[in-house]
Amino acid sequence: MFKYPKAQKENSHSPLSPSLAEGDTSNPTLTKRGQGGVAEALVEAPKKDVSPEALRELLEKNLKWSQIIYEQTRKINSKLFWKSVWGWVLFLLLVVVPTALSIWYLPSLLRGLETKYLPLLSLMGSTGATSTAGNKGSVDELLKLLPISEEQKASLRAVLGAK
Repeated sequence: MFKYPKAQKENSHSPLSPSLAEGDTSNPTLTKRGQGGVAEALVEAPKKDVSPEALRELLEKNLKWSQIIYEQTRKINSKLFWKSVWGWVLFLLLVVVPTALSIWYLPSLLRGLETKYLPLLSLMGSTGATSTAGNKGSVDELLKLLPISEEQKASLRAVLGAK
C-alpha cells in the first residue's frame, strides 16, 4: 500500500502509545509495524458515490475516452501500414528494378564492348603494359587500333619514344 504523511499526522496516537502495538485491532487504519519499529498508517479509501447516476456518468466518460483512443489507434495503424507499403515500393524501385534491368541489358552491352576492345585487350595481354613504350611493333599496332589521323599518330609515336 501507499504511505501518506498526511494520514500519519491525522492519527492522534504517538508512536510509543500502547494502541500501536502489533496485533492491535482497535484502530482499523494501522495493520502492521514498519521498519525500525514505527507503525505504518494505511489510508482508507474515501467513500465513493455508487449511485446509478454517478456510475452512468463514469461509464459515459469511459466510453468517450475509449472512442478517442480507438480513433488515435486507427490513425496510427493506418500510418504504419502506408509507411510499410511505401518502404517496400522504395525498396523495389531502388534495389530490385535496377538489378533486374542490369541483368536484362548488361549482357548485350558487354558483347558490344567485347567486340570493340578485344584487339586492344589481346595486344595488352600478349606484350605487357610496361614494355609497350619501348617496342616499336606494339606501338604501331596500338596506333592502328585508334581512330585518329596520321598527324596525331605521328605525334603519339614521338611522345611514346617509338621511331
